[in-house]
Amino acid sequence: MLGKFFSKKPKTAAERKEAAEKNGSKVLINKQIK
Repeated sequence: MLGKFFSKKPKTAAERKEAAEKNGSKVLINKQIK
């Protein structure tokens, strides 16, 4: 369910910003693990 939810393109600027922040934090976490 979460995968499908996050794969949808955000409709509002606020949702886009929130999604970008979540994606950015995931990238940072992945880089730190490696």
